[in-house]
Amino acid sequence: MPNNREYDKRYDYRLIKQQVRLADILRDYGIELNRNVDKQMVCCPFHEDKTPSMSIDTQRNMFKCFGCGAGGSVLDFVRLQENCSLNEAAKILGDKYLSGLPGELLNYRSGNREVLQESKGGRVEESRRRLGEGVGGRKEEETGDEETKGRRGEGGRGRQIQYAVNDDDMRIYKRLYTICGLSEEGRKYLVDERGFNAELIKKSRIGSIDNIAKVECLLKSEFSDEQLDHAGLLYYKKNLIFFDKGLLIFYWLGDEIVYVNQRKYPGYKGQKYNSLLGKAKHFYCLNPDSDKLTVVEGEIDALAYNMITGDDKVIACCGVGNARADKLDNYLGQMGYARRRKYRFLLDSDKAGRKAVDALVKAGEDAFTVDDYCLKAGLGSGFKDFGEVIASVRGVGLAG
Repeated sequence: MPNNREYDKRYDYRLIKQQVRLADILRDYGIELNRNVDKQMVCCPFHEDKTPSMSIDTQRNMFKCFGCGAGGSVLDFVRLQENCSLNEAAKILGDKYLSGLPGELLNYRSGNREVLQESKGGRVEESRRRLGEGVGGRKEEETGDEETKGRRGEGGRGRQIQYAVNDDDMRIYKRLYTICGLSEEGRKYLVDERGFNAELIKKSRIGSIDNIAKVECLLKSEFSDEQLDHAGLLYYKKNLIFFDKGLLIFYWLGDEIVYVNQRKYPGYKGQKYNSLLGKAKHFYCLNPDSDKLTVVEGEIDALAYNMITGDDKVIACCGVGNARADKLDNYLGQMGYARRRKYRFLLDSDKAGRKAVDALVKAGEDAFTVDDYCLKAGLGSGFKDFGEVIASVRGVGLAG
């Protein structure tokens, strides 16, 4: 967020989460709660739900559906209900609930953000300042190379390092990997249905969950709820966040796992991915040591690109919004690798991808859509992403 810029407080993510009650939002959408109970179950509005599968925690102002996987804050609920972006959800909530708050603007000066919050006594007081934080509490400013280099294992001192992972978390992720090896169903999906090479899938060290109760029992026999909750694996410090079935994509950096993402198998309704709670989303990188990396959108795209080209110098930015050299540099620098390297962006051939590619080209970056890149390489056209290229090409080499 630029300095000295006026920012409308009504649309501030953190303030919305603090001031807007989930119970009021649910009531607006016709879902009534028992006012005397902090945690309760309701039927999920995001999938066909005959028995209540959505947990509501009014004390934490959070929701989680154990059927389709939907979950999050009031912003996430409105985003899913209205099928809109988080920014649009913030505008909807800000206009309706925060218009009457005193002080219409937040000022950004010298990189410091002043957040105003109503105290229980009705007074407005200044909360603590967080240097360099952007909207929603995510850090935008880069910390210096000397400060961040090699601090992969220091874990959460304040919020100076957005992506820091402590030793306990990495130990839990490693144990999760040993428990959740790739099942036959997962292998069939990736190798038989998607067309991936079995050797590549083994090398990528992907896992899967087919019995969530067994996984939860094993983890809780070795780690406390507090440890699992800190690692982002528990919802309400009780249940594992994962779907009953699906792939587990482990984000490896060297011999350490720094993040875990779950992807549903095809045919299961609802939310497609399930990410760690309270943890910044990492970038999926196969080989971070190269001075030039190819940037794709998703984890499956990264694996598909690696299979087609034989090039493992690829990183998945996990969404076009992260397809920026400065964000990639910031992440790699914080994880202890060199910054300021060269990137080639190969983004999906949908509307968002094409828009991002146009912006990157105007900024002087080397960027193409997957479709344009494949056409240039003589593989034809009509591809949305590298997953579709795999289904068509099945291992034919692609010129780098």
